[in-house]
Amino acid sequence: MIRNITSLGEKEARLLIALRTAGKSIFTFADAKKVLSSSSERSIAQMLYALTKKRWLRRLEKGKYLILPFEAGEQRTYTAHEFIIAANLITPCYIGFRSALNYYGLTEQVSKTVYVVTDRQKKSLTVDTMTFKFVKLPQRKLFGTTKITIQEEKINISDKEKTIIDCLDHLEYAGGITEVAKGLWLAKDELDFGKLISYALRIEEKALIQRLGLLLEYFKLVDEELLASLCQRIGRGYVKLDTLSINQGRYLSKWYLRVNVPETVLTEWREH
Repeated sequence: MIRNITSLGEKEARLLIALRTAGKSIFTFADAKKVLSSSSERSIAQMLYALTKKRWLRRLEKGKYLILPFEAGEQRTYTAHEFIIAANLITPCYIGFRSALNYYGLTEQVSKTVYVVTDRQKKSLTVDTMTFKFVKLPQRKLFGTTKITIQEEKINISDKEKTIIDCLDHLEYAGGITEVAKGLWLAKDELDFGKLISYALRIEEKALIQRLGLLLEYFKLVDEELLASLCQRIGRGYVKLDTLSINQGRYLSKWYLRVNVPETVLTEWREH
């Protein structure tokens, strides 16, 4: 480790110290250029390449780097928390879907994918064994977030109510209707059901409202007045309860749903 430290040149050391002093564990080429304003872009690019080869930096994507700290040890094996990396890969964004369910302890499924919600298009990115999946939603759906602190950094994540709503809107990023039902049940004592329903109505996706109505009724979580507020906004075309399952099963006219998974599946996880 002493050899690695002393192998840093004066400008290399100045760059790393300045970035860390500024509280940056992840930085861009533009950040480096601000610190080394008297250096040419070519020499800065060469320096960043050299620091990556020496394993003081890890390149996340073009123009973005993670600083490997002293605690990375002799082998330089270290990565920042995946939520910190995600928050630095695109703006605006928030952590959502299965990643948020897992953070709140509403699913025991561990995923090697971090779901990042944004209003921009971006291809999935893999860093080490972790894949970052960027889910583009219209700007009108980018609400209902809260901030959490991870390794002294503030990270945007969907609040519990919005996590449930987003998952019902896009079951493919949640693991299916059973995982959402499980999350809804486990969070029932912490959820603001008025807020939950207002979020669903604000998004105005009829299939989402229909699925939410069925789950709330099935688990007896709200009164008839709140259920009625959902009933008034549902579509008149049948949609699948679970988009990840085949198109079969009975038709439920109250919610205009094709119940294509046995309703016992919604609660069978409680038996394990």
